Amino acid sequence: MFPSNLASSYPTRTCLAKKMVPEKPQTWHTLFKIPVFPPNLLIWIRFLVFGIRSLSTFFANSNSVANTVTNENLNSNTNLNSNTVTNQVTDTNTPKNHHSDRPLTYENLDMVAEILTELMSKYEHDPKILQTMLGYRERVLTRMQDFNRIQPVMVTNSYGTCMVTKPKHKKMTPIFQASYPGSGSEMTRSLIEAITGVRTGEAKRQNDVITVKTHFPTKPSHLKPSAIWNRSMKRVILLLRNPLHAIPSLYNHIYERDNNLPKHSTQAPVHLWEPWRDNNFLRELDLWVDHLEYWLNIFPPQNCHLLMFEALVDNSNGPTEAITLAQFLKSEDGTNEDVIHTAPSSTIPCLWFRSVKVYDKGPTGRMLLRSENSMRPNMYLPPYTTLQLEIASTILNNLYSKYANIPEVARILKHYWENALSRINQSKLS
Repeated sequence: MFPSNLASSYPTRTCLAKKMVPEKPQTWHTLFKIPVFPPNLLIWIRFLVFGIRSLSTFFANSNSVANTVTNENLNSNTNLNSNTVTNQVTDTNTPKNHHSDRPLTYENLDMVAEILTELMSKYEHDPKILQTMLGYRERVLTRMQDFNRIQPVMVTNSYGTCMVTKPKHKKMTPIFQASYPGSGSEMTRSLIEAITGVRTGEAKRQNDVITVKTHFPTKPSHLKPSAIWNRSMKRVILLLRNPLHAIPSLYNHIYERDNNLPKHSTQAPVHLWEPWRDNNFLRELDLWVDHLEYWLNIFPPQNCHLLMFEALVDNSNGPTEAITLAQFLKSEDGTNEDVIHTAPSSTIPCLWFRSVKVYDKGPTGRMLLRSENSMRPNMYLPPYTTLQLEIASTILNNLYSKYANIPEVARILKHYWENALSRINQSKLS
């Protein structure tokens, strides 16, 4: 054995190991606890950031940047005061609170938000990447809110070019915007405001908005047609969503409220969803049916525009649904002295993308984040028991038979019924 004083002068085996193996250097991933992405994605994001910084430098070195766009199709939009729209990057068009030394224009940020949205769609099945992209996009959308957007702004995305305006109040007789809770009513309000440039309302009668959101009769306190002062409202936009999707969305609202979470931000955990579902499914399904039948019985088909949520959020059908909605909004019904003007049809797909897929500020002034099927990221498909699916299938089939004489209603109900049958088959196989 070594003498005690000699042994103490030699490093132990553990100490030698520590000295021989160099410490792993800290990187920006470990310092900020950011998940490491696939190399090709990181390169892509760095390229994006470099491109935006280059644009910022170009704009900063110029006294002003004027983009002139002339489009004969834009003449019908009352939001435009002339055939030529000029957007200048000046002190009034830069953010009040600077986040960096290099100014970014509203158009720059809108382009970044679009790219991040496309990345979210591409990596929607990877929770880490999806959450990080959501964080990045939220920062971009927050910066977009810093802009004092008084004048119209021309933006371009993968669906075309459109004019972004700040919606205003306008005296008119409004249209009902009816839906069962959890069916995408806020998203629809955003789209209507983008198409018309007129504000929308919620729950109570207003005479300076184009539509008023209502969940009546599901929520008895909301705006209802039977009231004497509402009988001048002759039309309704009836927004429908598959009850097997709308009911879980409603519970997500309840979960966010009970846990003081931002609205449209979080999907409720599955272990909480299942007991709530078992206690409330039959009641909520009955409320969904009552809502549908009430509005179909109150308004004749020519005054009722059916809007299917699943078609509205679909990349292929969504722009067409938005164009059809615009045609209904501007059609004459004899209740308004002023004709309702909408954006030109050629620009509506661009407006649809901004309102349904990415949107910087909702009608209520709060942040909205869109994913493929809702405003919140969905990490799982809310499950149902086989018995619950069979009950839903039977009810939807009965409704389909009842409204077979109204083709548009029958088409939507058939789609929901077939979806329920498909899920029944899947549940039996699993």
